[in-house]
Amino acid sequence: MQASLAILACGLRLAAADYFVAVEGTEGNPGTESAPWSLAWANVTLQPGDTAILLNGRYAGAPIAPAQSGTSGAPIIYRAANRHGAIFSRMEPLAAANGPVAIYLTDRAHIVIDGIKVVDVKRWIVGIRAAHITVANCDFQDGAGWNNCRFDHAGDGLRIVDNSFRNGTDLLSIDGGSGHLVAGNFFGDASHTGLVLLGVKRSVIRHNTLVNRRWRCMEVESQRHEPFALSEFNVIENNHFGFTPCKGIQYAGNRSIIRRNVFRHERMAMGWANYLGKVKGPEAWHNEHNRFIHNVVAECGGTAFVTAQIDQNRRSGIEAAEPIANNDRAMVFSTNLVNPKIAGYDDVGYGDNLVVNNLFYRNESGVDKLYPPSIQISFEWNAAPMHGQIVRNAIHGEGTGAKIFWLERAKSGYSIADFQRQFPAAAFENVELDPAFIEPAAGNFQLSVRSPVIDQGRALTLTTAADRGRRLPVQDALYFTDGHGLMAGDVIRVGIHRVAVVGVDYSARVLVIDRDIAWNMGEPVSLDFVGRGPDLGAYEHGTSMRVGR
Repeated sequence: MQASLAILACGLRLAAADYFVAVEGTEGNPGTESAPWSLAWANVTLQPGDTAILLNGRYAGAPIAPAQSGTSGAPIIYRAANRHGAIFSRMEPLAAANGPVAIYLTDRAHIVIDGIKVVDVKRWIVGIRAAHITVANCDFQDGAGWNNCRFDHAGDGLRIVDNSFRNGTDLLSIDGGSGHLVAGNFFGDASHTGLVLLGVKRSVIRHNTLVNRRWRCMEVESQRHEPFALSEFNVIENNHFGFTPCKGIQYAGNRSIIRRNVFRHERMAMGWANYLGKVKGPEAWHNEHNRFIHNVVAECGGTAFVTAQIDQNRRSGIEAAEPIANNDRAMVFSTNLVNPKIAGYDDVGYGDNLVVNNLFYRNESGVDKLYPPSIQISFEWNAAPMHGQIVRNAIHGEGTGAKIFWLERAKSGYSIADFQRQFPAAAFENVELDPAFIEPAAGNFQLSVRSPVIDQGRALTLTTAADRGRRLPVQDALYFTDGHGLMAGDVIRVGIHRVAVVGVDYSARVLVIDRDIAWNMGEPVSLDFVGRGPDLGAYEHGTSMRVGR
């Protein structure tokens, strides 16, 4: 009956319109504020371009579940009349969603969810094969089950912006697709992972804040089902990774940029993983050609603060979900899959992961006595130094000569000088010094005017031929992005020229720039900077850069 009436109503409508929806609304109403629709009636009636304005109240029972998709340029919109005034809780189980769900978008596209609140629902969103979905300005709390916001076999164009996700399992999981934007969100306290990306391509993750008292903050890996698509060509920038008893990022991505993030108070800030997953599930078989540049990694590992926070959480009933032994170093390269032959699948790669122009500050390996306490960067299992090249970073620890690097193969720690002397192709131009942050004790890692790392960054790459025009050939294009249509392309310096990147041909190693210039062979190419050269770390001194939400 509802569906047939909806078809009739739609047939009489000539243009998209706004309709009010209320907990006490009924089907067949005109959809005015004084005579609103029910949510169930809105689900079957809304057409492309329509907006359902959700009046304040506590919605229970049936979820947001549009009967059809919107179209490009005319999405179907569900918007709270007052931000977080429309509250979804005590939802009824939906068989197709495998339990209670607040928003059901499976096989839907061009839908916008704006400003609602979801509390104490097993799954906040289920969107299998969903595409071009926007979720903005929402507040999600207290989920259960697995994957609270579950976008499996995702299509392209998910936009997850300015939301808060708190207290669940995997708070947001995106499996597949490209052109996703995850920006301006808060992720906090997941019993597994705050943000999960599996087989995601050409997407941007920026200006998020992630903390997790139970397990890890973020996970980037390949899809766990055939065809085992890689996560690649992504940009992870300007995020703040806060406390976790595990990893800031468990990473197994490819050809991606991780830049201008702040990692602070993680048991392990960055774990470069390459391991055998469960039963033909190569989630971490590939981890190649990534660029970790201009980040701050501070006070991570087994520091006194991290250890005390774990103990305090335990006393209040919040247990770390993963054993913390051996997790207590700031950055770890670990692999047990170097050129293996596994079940007929031998296309496995690990390496060419460059760590350039970063600041490592007062990280420690902890008190478990497995390593010298000053260790900050470690090569575990059978990882070798060439799997993670360390170039032009400032590393501040326990003083000149302290053991900063650990190589498991040799069961040995190395000072910066010793490591660079023994592995000169894998580590060079690194120094031990205090970067003179403005107020590191308060988490302010901007550079003071007396910082010795201002203008001390190296060029990221060089031009490979002299020419003129807009196609700039470089030794390494992987440092740069055109924004994938989700943000502005990089502003770069080419010698004396300041130009914008409008396209990147990664296979040809060519940057397409926004205007004609002339350049010589061997010209330095860097991200834009103030002064005589780029600064080390996440912040360029003299600019108003923002990290985190």
